[in-house]
Amino acid sequence: IYKEETKSDIKNIVVTVPEIWLIDNNKSREILVDIIKELNLPLKELISEPVAAGGYFLNKYEQLNGETFSGNFIIFDYGGGTLDISLLRLENNDLEVLERTGNGNSIESLGNAGTAYDEAVVQYIYKQNNKPIDKNSQEYTELLIEFEKQKIEKKDKIKTAISRYIKNNKANKKIFAIDGVDITPSVLVELFKPFKENIHKELKKIE
Repeated sequence: IYKEETKSDIKNIVVTVPEIWLIDNNKSREILVDIIKELNLPLKELISEPVAAGGYFLNKYEQLNGETFSGNFIIFDYGGGTLDISLLRLENNDLEVLERTGNGNSIESLGNAGTAYDEAVVQYIYKQNNKPIDKNSQEYTELLIEFEKQKIEKKDKIKTAISRYIKNNKANKKIFAIDGVDITPSVLVELFKPFKENIHKELKKIE
């Protein structure tokens, strides 16, 4: 598409990957590099998504504040399949990853990350409806898509409802419903607890 729109050749391509891939997932990297080669794209390098996000943050910081950021900062990447936490430092215009931790990969499992939380909510819906869980069914996929859609469309409403519930657990009104099951702040908070514990554990490693 780029070549068609610009009538220009691609001289170099930089591809971002989950931080955890650069630590212990050679297989995913190899598959990705093979695909890039098959497409005849000139791969310059693979960089981690947190480093790419760090570069974006630094650029945005300079735009908003009129000065260059200097020092340490944490990039927290809670993506579809991986949890990546990276402590970065910018010093003398050099961006360095000081510490990194996380879990999950695209080959063996989704790990404790965004999609795993979506699945926890969908499995809760199945249990409330007394249905056997079939992860390979079309219905399961459709419910995952529906929950993702609701999360995006009602993100402000969800944020407000959860904040109120944390301050007062009696403030537990329905936010939306999926397949006849009410999704309330208490449901979202309770199902997130194992993921929250995992995040704290990984942050302790950074500490």
